[in-house]
Amino acid sequence: MAVKRFDVPRTIVLMQVLTGGLGGALSFDATFERINLADVSYYEPKCPPQVLDMPPSRAGSSISCAMRCLANTGCSFFSVPGNACWLWSFPLDASYNKAVFSVPTVLSYRPRLDPSSFPTDVAIGKPVTWGSNHTIYAQAPMLTRGSWCLPNGTDCYGSLVQGNWATVDLLQSLPVTRVTLTAPAGSKIDFFYNIVVRAGNTGTKSDPKIGVTPMFATDNQVIQFKVSGSVRYVRIQNEAELKSILVCKLQAFL
Repeated sequence: MAVKRFDVPRTIVLMQVLTGGLGGALSFDATFERINLADVSYYEPKCPPQVLDMPPSRAGSSISCAMRCLANTGCSFFSVPGNACWLWSFPLDASYNKAVFSVPTVLSYRPRLDPSSFPTDVAIGKPVTWGSNHTIYAQAPMLTRGSWCLPNGTDCYGSLVQGNWATVDLLQSLPVTRVTLTAPAGSKIDFFYNIVVRAGNTGTKSDPKIGVTPMFATDNQVIQFKVSGSVRYVRIQNEAELKSILVCKLQAFL
C-alpha cells in the first residue's frame, strides 16, 4: 500500500497494488473525503463502531485507519479521535459533507462521492423546532442529522399526543423540488400514518400542503412529496387527530 497523496484538511488518497494471479497486477485508487461527524455520543451505544488502537506512525493514524476501512467490507466511514481508529458501519447521507453542525464533532473520513451523482439535501444540519418530544424516542433535531443509524423504531423522532408537530427551518427560501420522510421500523409504524406535510415560507399550518403520509408503509420506507416554488420551512403534523407522530428522517432536495 503506497500513499499517493495525503492532505489532512481535505482528503486521503490511497493507491493499492496487488499482485495478480497471472503475472500481472491489480491496482485501484481510493479517495476519502473529510467530514465532521456530529452526535458521536448518540451513535456510540446505538450503532457502535469497531474500535482499533492505531499507534502513531510516520504516515499518520488517519492513513492507517483508511487502510483498515478499505479492508473491512462493512466499513461505511471511519473516525480518528486521537490515535484511535473507529470503523462505522451505518451510512451517512450524500450531503453530509455540506452540513454545518453546532454541536461538537469528531474528525472522520468517508469514501468520496461524485457530487453530480446525488441531489443536494438542504435540510441536513438545519435547525428543528417541535411541539413536544416523547422521552423514549430520539430528539427532533435527529430528523436532519443525515444518518441511517436506525436500529430500532425508538431511534426516530416521536412526539407526544399534544404538540404533535415539528418544523425544519432551511434558513432561507430555496427552490426545493421534493421533500422526503423516512418511516420507522417495527410495530411503531402506525404513528407514521396520516402526517400532513407542509412546505412554505411561514412555518405554520397556513403553508401549502404537499402531501400526507400513507396508511401502509414498510419499515424505513422513504416517502416522497413534490414541491413547487421556493420554500423556507417544512412542517409535519398529524392534523386530523390528537395522536403522536413518529418520523426518522426529513430531507429537502433541490
